[in-house]
Amino acid sequence: MDQIVILDNILEGLYSLRASQRKFLHALFFSIFMVQGRTNHKNLSRYMDYHANTISNHFNSPVDFCSFHQRSVNLVIEEQNPDTWILAVDCSYIPKSGKHTTGMGQFWSGCANRAIQGLEISVAALVKADGSEAYAVEVIQTPGDLSEKEGEQEDYTRTDFYIDQLRRMIKRYPWLRYIVADGYYMKEKVLVFMEQQTRAVLISKLRRNADLKFYLDRDKNPDAHGNKVYEAKFNHASPLDQLSLWNYEGQLDNIKVYSQIMYSPYYKKDLKVALCIHPKRGHALLASDDLALEGKKMLRFYKSRFQIEFIFRDAKQFAGLNHCQARNARSLDYHFNTSIASVNLSRIKAKLNGEQDTFSFNDLKREKYNQTILKEFLQEVDLDLSSPQIRQAYDKTCQFGLMRA
Repeated sequence: MDQIVILDNILEGLYSLRASQRKFLHALFFSIFMVQGRTNHKNLSRYMDYHANTISNHFNSPVDFCSFHQRSVNLVIEEQNPDTWILAVDCSYIPKSGKHTTGMGQFWSGCANRAIQGLEISVAALVKADGSEAYAVEVIQTPGDLSEKEGEQEDYTRTDFYIDQLRRMIKRYPWLRYIVADGYYMKEKVLVFMEQQTRAVLISKLRRNADLKFYLDRDKNPDAHGNKVYEAKFNHASPLDQLSLWNYEGQLDNIKVYSQIMYSPYYKKDLKVALCIHPKRGHALLASDDLALEGKKMLRFYKSRFQIEFIFRDAKQFAGLNHCQARNARSLDYHFNTSIASVNLSRIKAKLNGEQDTFSFNDLKREKYNQTILKEFLQEVDLDLSSPQIRQAYDKTCQFGLMRA
């Protein structure tokens, strides 16, 4: 099944789109899959039957991309099983210069390893628990004028903005149970929000200096003082000395997993904590507000969360995520969503055609570019593909430069 056929199935259910918008989205995605160079309005106009100003006007039109993404993933999710699919959330830094672009602020850049001026998008993705699939379901730009500090409960900060995204995702995908996020989400406001949810639970990473206390096991310490509640604090410097206080669950990918219900004075609540010890990389602490969750399950889900990084990689390297030259919020949102959506479409195509093991976005773009050039050439010399020799030469040349060929 081709990406354009998949796009047709998605657009059928988006009744708010005008005919001109549907036609433009067809041309836009077809161009993204083959464009060489930067994916901006000027360069796209060289591959489309639209002027750069017309493309800019379309980028200013409203599109319900959340519904677009939802209809996309519905094509590949066979069963809404909360143990099979998790919701992963993460942010990605977008380099941008200028003073008048909406949403400019100081955001964390993993490449620079510090906060620098630019833009940021917050992405929620459905990730298969075994780490084999990942599809973005919401892409939204982070406002640049919000404080990155957590603040008081009445203050609206960047944390509250991320919580609003979680609230929308829980409402749109009520069958999901596990929300997996990095250590930034391990904040009091987020945990208070998760306490209000009847089904969803959070899995995140704790800081290296997290204050945690082991509960006293009176079966092992019958002579302990009657008022004593806690046996010890977690020692970050030498966790191996306290392994007797943990419950060993086994190994996962050469990582030893221990778990325990511990009290956090900072959050003022109990957490299920998983101690993950790698033979060479040291230890890490994962935590969840679900006290019955197994430590190995927490580690498996947290490792699967990394698949969202490959969405960012493909979107930046091949779909022009960093190439937008617009400055207003609506155009930026249109660009970010179409860039991420093109990654979704390519992955869905690979899944439906059984090509997941050999899928490469780079190969996809090269093949689409080869096909377009060859069709233009055949049209100019008045030849068609009905001839077996021409068909054979066409199919062979379409594979030129592909890594999997």
